[in-house]
Amino acid sequence: VALFRDVLLSVSSAQDGPELRQRIRTLRQRCVQACVDAAHLLLPHIRSAVSDGIPVDSQQLVNLVCCTQMLLRELTKCRALLVAHKMDMRDFSEPVGPPGGVAVLDKLVLWRPPPKEYHLEELRSIDRDAETVRSVLAEMQEFMPHESNCKNLIEEGLFKWRRKGGLYGQLGHHLCCLCRSHIS
Repeated sequence: VALFRDVLLSVSSAQDGPELRQRIRTLRQRCVQACVDAAHLLLPHIRSAVSDGIPVDSQQLVNLVCCTQMLLRELTKCRALLVAHKMDMRDFSEPVGPPGGVAVLDKLVLWRPPPKEYHLEELRSIDRDAETVRSVLAEMQEFMPHESNCKNLIEEGLFKWRRKGGLYGQLGHHLCCLCRSHIS
């Protein structure tokens, strides 16, 4: 996610170009796929623990939820940046494979130019990725503690907060007296 964010910072700079946009696309797809894969690895264990009556206390789940939320925010930024800074991708071709007669022949036969509406296709792809991330995030958040539970515990008085007098709590009235003596 951090690498994806760093690459997004280069949009509309001197480094911006078709290669950067392609790199953004591949990084975005890899981030989304990694998020989905991690959720599919982690959630079955959590589901089985919950079904066995074990409360969920998984630091991995908390970290994954945080990373997923960051990815969702970065996808929103990515979409906004691409809307604000359109780029003509018609002249851009995919990186060429290893040199050789077969690779050149494959490129001539199988190469397709980017779609005429590359920009719209990219925005649709970002929307699909964001929807995928939202669904995975919603699935993971089912197992996260809810704020209302903690709020109810606090309101019921299970947590009693004591305010300890700190340095300023004990010396506050003395400082006030010192200030008054210097003013007069």
